[in-house]
Amino acid sequence: GVQCEQEQCAVETRFLYDAVARCHGSIGGGTELRIARPSSPPSLLLLAPPASPLSEGDVSVVCVARGFYPDGVTMSWSEDSSGVTGDEVQTAPYQRQADGTFSQTSVLKLSKQRWSSGRTYTCRLSHPALSTPLSQSTSLNQCM
Repeated sequence: GVQCEQEQCAVETRFLYDAVARCHGSIGGGTELRIARPSSPPSLLLLAPPASPLSEGDVSVVCVARGFYPDGVTMSWSEDSSGVTGDEVQTAPYQRQADGTFSQTSVLKLSKQRWSSGRTYTCRLSHPALSTPLSQSTSLNQCM
């Protein structure tokens, strides 16, 4: 098993994952590591493509979840009222911020024609610290 000294385990919160991996063998059965950080709900930022000029090729609608703790947001997209999944949705792994919270970005890639159709695109975000999911919508018409 992995051996480590007690003081090695008492590291700052941001090194907790490393510490757990390193010290796993010396944590007794039933021991639970708790971080004294309250859970934080995310804020949601939706970035639409510029109204004009539309670039050639695909356009991207970007959804950013920021300031949440712990990790574990669920991000989803819809077009009008239909869910959007597949290759057009690209969700990056979450990123740990300097303050210990997390952020995550999801990008919806659309053809210029599809975006120009005027459909409404909605990013929906759920997290354990939210009582109800957050959502924000955009469409070409809103950006004129």
